[in-house]
Amino acid sequence: MVRVDQRTESSVQFLDTARELEIFTIKKCVRFPKRYARYFSDMLIRLSEEIYNDLCRANATYLDSLSAFEQREHYVKSAEKNLRCLGSQLAVAKEIFDHIEKTDCEPKEKIPVCSSSAWVIWNKYILDELRLLANLRRSDKDRKNKFITQ
Repeated sequence: MVRVDQRTESSVQFLDTARELEIFTIKKCVRFPKRYARYFSDMLIRLSEEIYNDLCRANATYLDSLSAFEQREHYVKSAEKNLRCLGSQLAVAKEIFDHIEKTDCEPKEKIPVCSSSAWVIWNKYILDELRLLANLRRSDKDRKNKFITQ
C-alpha cells in the first residue's frame, strides 16, 4: 500500500481527455463574440472546468472503503452530467452562431465564429470522454465487487 503523502496522480486516459477538452474549450470560447460571452463562453468554460476538476477528484480518491467507492462514483457521475450539458449547450451555441453568420453580417464580413471542424472535434471529445467514463465505471464496479467479497 502506498502512503497518502507519497501518492501521485496517475496518468489515465479519461483524465487526459478531460484536460484536452478543457483546453480546447477555452481556446475556442475566447474567440466567440464578446456579446455572447456571458451566455456561452463563460458557461462552456465553466462546464469543461467542472468536468476536469470532478475527474481529478475521482482520480485522487483512494479506493480503500465503500464510502470511497461511492465518493468516486459521485464525481464520475457529476462529470458525465456536465459532459451531457456541455454537448447540449454546444448544440445551442452552434445553432445560434450558424444563424448569426447567415443573417447578421454583410457577405464580405462573414467570418465563421467557429469552424465546422471545431464543432466536430468538440463532439468527438465529448463522446470519447463519455465512452472512457463508461469503461471507468464498469472497471470501478468490478473493483468494488472484489473489494466487498474480500
